[in-house]
Amino acid sequence: MQKQKRNKPWKEYPIGTKALSSSGGYWEKTKSGWKCDTGSTFPIPGADAFFVLLPQRQHTEYKCKQPCQKSGCMFCDGGLFACRVCGLTEGCLTTHCPGYQCFKEMNQDIYEGRIDFRDGSWINKCSPHSPVYYKTEEYKQLHGGKNGPTKACFCLFCWFCHLWFWYCVFL
Repeated sequence: MQKQKRNKPWKEYPIGTKALSSSGGYWEKTKSGWKCDTGSTFPIPGADAFFVLLPQRQHTEYKCKQPCQKSGCMFCDGGLFACRVCGLTEGCLTTHCPGYQCFKEMNQDIYEGRIDFRDGSWINKCSPHSPVYYKTEEYKQLHGGKNGPTKACFCLFCWFCHLWFWYCVFL
């Protein structure tokens, strides 16, 4: 989440938004109002709340209507991931879901590592889901200077991914 200045009425912020108090506390928006960090709920946050933290929207998996009658369905049989909110798939996924249907032109830019959606805004960085992410400095920093999965990285995340890959190959 990224801190930003309040720019609209309190009622327009989504559930999960945190309004930051200048005294160090916060209020979190719930279905019933703004819950103070002490536990009480109010219609709006206190007057000393000038900044907000917007919740990070996660991608929501598309699932076929049950039962799927298509033979070779790319979602049921193939395991393809698609977000039912933004419509992005696999290597075109952004870090966080934008919350609206994305244009086809954006798919190519995301896939080629030119743009990503993080913390509520579009940025000129590579998405971790993009195939070119393994060549970025961000990836190298996370994986001890290694350049991509072809070089042996023994961090726990890569080790688990390689193990899962071979498990799926032999089943």
